[in-house]
Amino acid sequence: MPARRLAPLVRPITLTLDGAPFRAEAGETVASALVAADRLVVARSPKLHRPRGPACMVGGCDGCLVRLDGVPNVMSCLVPAEDGMRVETQNVVGTRTTDLLRVTDWFFPHGIDHHHLLAGVPGLSTVMQGIARRVAGLGALPDAVGHPLASDARDVDALVVGSGPSGLAAASRLAARGADVLVVDDAPRPGGSLRALGAEASAAFHARHPVPPERVYLSTVAAGIYAPAPSRAPGRREVLLAAPTGAIVVRPRAIVLAPGAHDGAWLVPNADLPGVLSSRAAALLVAGGVTPGERVVVAGADAFTAGLAGRVEVERVRLEEVEAVLGSSRAGGVIVAGRGKLRADAVVHASPREPRFELFQQAGGAVRFDGRFLPEAALPDVHVAGEAAGVAFDLDALAESGVAAADRALAG
Repeated sequence: MPARRLAPLVRPITLTLDGAPFRAEAGETVASALVAADRLVVARSPKLHRPRGPACMVGGCDGCLVRLDGVPNVMSCLVPAEDGMRVETQNVVGTRTTDLLRVTDWFFPHGIDHHHLLAGVPGLSTVMQGIARRVAGLGALPDAVGHPLASDARDVDALVVGSGPSGLAAASRLAARGADVLVVDDAPRPGGSLRALGAEASAAFHARHPVPPERVYLSTVAAGIYAPAPSRAPGRREVLLAAPTGAIVVRPRAIVLAPGAHDGAWLVPNADLPGVLSSRAAALLVAGGVTPGERVVVAGADAFTAGLAGRVEVERVRLEEVEAVLGSSRAGGVIVAGRGKLRADAVVHASPREPRFELFQQAGGAVRFDGRFLPEAALPDVHVAGEAAGVAFDLDALAESGVAAADRALAG
């Protein structure tokens, strides 16, 4: 059976996908609503036009990019659904489910390196490059010219990036010690990966580590950390925030980076098909009342896969056993070494997760590679906590890491 909801809609609204209406729960993300309506194919890869669908549910991939109300390249997993929203598939030559340029997969079943196709052949190489540029893209320009947004500046004692377990614990500690703290997160709801564990676990953690709501800026991206500007709050770095209301330049005395971890890449053929989800993405969907399918193959195990049992029929395999994902336009199961084909409505993989070290490195911090990239040591005014620092996903350990980072920030 296809994806479905675990319970009836409480606040039903109607959206459209390429003109066709579908129902959604008010406030859930647009990506979750698309999955629940079994509209898994919502995008195409920029160059080879392979089908794409929601895969991470946290804004870390290109699978859910859509044109929303005339605005291109919107990550639908980060936008709450509202009645009347117009969702359109991007970069399609044909229809949402049938893209004429998908023929490249038929002609080149083992992949294609378009950068070197006909390279060096007089005349033909130039033509080929022109074709490649014309078929590639990420959507057309917006329907209307956008209006300039406001800008603002703010000085705070501490800025916490990420409202997951470590970020919440750090912010709670800082606020309890009287610090003027600001928390930013690019998601429309606080909690980060904590939300994947369900409402009960989330509520209990929030109760233990309370943060005043007015100190949490949601749907806000920490876009960059810059060196101190001598003419403005000397000695303080400047952090550029992209918020729904516009740009905000924050000048904190200390920064706690708790952005969590990236989902691991699963390097098997067809792992990019719609219906292939990370374990965290699947857990987020289930926690929101949506199943990716009635029968799901789960490859590997981690903190997020346990909650899938009982909600869907689960076939568990080891991650290293999977040789390929079955399907053409969406996942239909896996090929398992020694067992053959296992059919399923969706495929979930628990690939090892990777720390989000980018902001720390951009701030000037040293990063080492030890099987994965990890921060070497805290900067005097920039402290890393939680999964971004290499801590495994365990609520107690993550909270402890966040509190320790807050204490270092207060001591500095």
